[in-house]
Amino acid sequence: RAVSLSGGNSYAKVTNSSGLQPANAFTLEAMVKMNSASGTYHFIIDNGFATNQLHGGYTLGTDGTKFRTWVSNGTVRTIVLADEPFELNRWYHIASVYDGQTLTLYVDGRKAGSEHMTGEIHYDRVNDSPEYGLNLGRYKDDNEELYAEMVMDEIRIWSIPRTPEDIRHTMMTNLSGNEPGLLAYYRFDQTDGTILYDQSVNGNNATLFNTTLTESGAFTTWLGTDSNNWQDQANWTGSVPGTNSNAGIYTWNALSFNPIISGSPT
Repeated sequence: RAVSLSGGNSYAKVTNSSGLQPANAFTLEAMVKMNSASGTYHFIIDNGFATNQLHGGYTLGTDGTKFRTWVSNGTVRTIVLADEPFELNRWYHIASVYDGQTLTLYVDGRKAGSEHMTGEIHYDRVNDSPEYGLNLGRYKDDNEELYAEMVMDEIRIWSIPRTPEDIRHTMMTNLSGNEPGLLAYYRFDQTDGTILYDQSVNGNNATLFNTTLTESGAFTTWLGTDSNNWQDQANWTGSVPGTNSNAGIYTWNALSFNPIISGSPT
């Protein structure tokens, strides 16, 4: 499943902790389908604070037309904007990586922008209020509260800078939850009332506010358990992919079939 956000007072909130505030590096990942470009900023992952030139933390979201990420060392807030606008009602994999030297934004595994920045990430203002801190689908500081109209899935927060190869290797498949450096992992498949369970080993559960759980469709992954026939439903974790579908094709064990792909696919 995925979570659908209406754009007004609809979000998920995680009680902030030092375990969700990596100092020297991070990777943020999300599968997202934007349903609206109205307004200005839309936030997918927010653990940041930015008001009156006082900045802290990190965010991943959009400026209304392009995907956007930023990080602050307490003195400088570095912003990276994707080089191309996104399309509405289409699933994307978005990743933001800070390695202590550079902040880089990836869209569907492709580098879409980067900026130079150094220093530890600063969180002082982020911890001023329990309402700040880690929000999914909402941004909150002392004078702003912004919401997004979108569907999100596969939220992943890491304490390590993942490489482009790392990102592509897992962007169209589920994680096990015990990967090194994984701080929080939200699949939206494991819920109990308003509790959204963190599928990492760290137990950073979230609370859902005014959300709707829906069938995801973010991606489907090749299993190859039945044949090499692309159109065989049994060979996929979800639906057989069609136009504009996200399909993950990986090397599986020797018992699996490889798909037959005609032409010269991208």
